[in-house]
Amino acid sequence: MKRFVRGCLGSAVLALGVTITPLASTADVPAHAATEAGVVVAVEGSNGALWVQDPVGTGWQSLGGKIIAPPAVAYVPAPGSTTASVPLFIAIGTDGQLYARTLTTGWQAITSDTCYSGGPAAFYGQSLFVACSIVYHQLWWENTLIFSSDGLPQFQGIGTTVGGVLTATPAIASVGYTVTYFVTGTDGAVYTSAGAGFSATPWRCIGAPAAAGFMVSDTDSYFACEGTNHALWAATYTGTGWSEAASLGGDLIAAPAVALTSSGPEYFAVGTNHAIWMRSASSGWSSLGGYAVGGVGAAALN
Repeated sequence: MKRFVRGCLGSAVLALGVTITPLASTADVPAHAATEAGVVVAVEGSNGALWVQDPVGTGWQSLGGKIIAPPAVAYVPAPGSTTASVPLFIAIGTDGQLYARTLTTGWQAITSDTCYSGGPAAFYGQSLFVACSIVYHQLWWENTLIFSSDGLPQFQGIGTTVGGVLTATPAIASVGYTVTYFVTGTDGAVYTSAGAGFSATPWRCIGAPAAAGFMVSDTDSYFACEGTNHALWAATYTGTGWSEAASLGGDLIAAPAVALTSSGPEYFAVGTNHAIWMRSASSGWSSLGGYAVGGVGAAALN
């Protein structure tokens, strides 16, 4: 991946809060605010387990495991249903392999490939797409239409290696009806790929990018990242290109997430107190409590 530098994301800074609620035991940790109905948020807790705030906002709960990076979240078809969906969590275990689970089904390995440099990314749009950084920090992705009877994905190939040199977790979203991968290069610039080769963007970020988009729309796509001033910056796909990135404030310490709901994007970030915070494009920040090691994963049921 060639080096590319163009511009610097912004200057405004807004503190994200002061209350710390550590995720260090198996007891649920009450949230300070509820997520929008149908949005699930997941993090690596201070005990290395997966912690989630469920879609109805009843608080944080541990789903166990021992993960080594922020998890990915996607909504996938519920077992035996053609209309219902359930949240799927994908994370990297201590052996570097990808594991998945639902709210009710325990952890199972889903591929033998080893991931590096951050966590995985996941996106469901007619099939499930998963990506991570593999050996030599290259972008790797795989997709599947096949799910087991317990709702976990069954990858049957060896995946596709795109190349590049990633420094953090990638992101996946539909942009203009095309499944698109977002990565941060060694120069801090963000690059996109449709699965082969890379295109430079004008964005420069700290750590991993975040993205969300509807597969059935050519305009409902959103990008976000931690800018060089540690604020959250976001851009919208207009159908012909991306808008200018705008600051949404905050003081981030890890990679954010975007969940695209029927009423618009919801942004999630980890504040300086390691709590998880959320906001929309028009609302201010509110705390979800909790304690995250690294970044945050989120997805919306639509």
